[in-house]
Amino acid sequence: MSYCEFWYRPMVIDDSIYDAIERDVNQLQPVWKENQINVEHLTALTSKTGENHHQTKGIVVTGAYGTFIFPQSLPEDFKNIYVTLIDGRMFQFVKTNQNRYGLAVQAILIIAKHYLNEQIIVTSNGDEHDWQEAREIVINNLGYGLNFELDESPPDELFGMKLTWNLV
Repeated sequence: MSYCEFWYRPMVIDDSIYDAIERDVNQLQPVWKENQINVEHLTALTSKTGENHHQTKGIVVTGAYGTFIFPQSLPEDFKNIYVTLIDGRMFQFVKTNQNRYGLAVQAILIIAKHYLNEQIIVTSNGDEHDWQEAREIVINNLGYGLNFELDESPPDELFGMKLTWNLV
């Protein structure tokens, strides 16, 4: 069974909130280095479709099974390529297979949940126990995260299509 993290978030995150998320993620750089996890802060994440260009800030973690990208915003014309909209939130997921880079993904999502509260839904095909190490990193280094809990599991059916969450 493949292990994935899932999140539903606003298409655009307010500057002050996104800056706070980036600041806290950056404070964990010693943890990322110790665990040999590459976490990048891109100030000009650029997407191009045809003649349209869109620049935004972004947090990127690259791992063996996928790339986690947490941009401040996504351009309108990329909505249908990279994300699915559910109740006005963009849905994303990344396959981590509980690899070391998954630790950074989980910590970043805990940080995002701290600042976005109910604006972001964070879930996984794992359970609370699988998030304990990331939760402890955030608690020990940033002083919050003790109350973080995974939100309800993703729906089994979206837009009339049956979904299988045990991705291979």
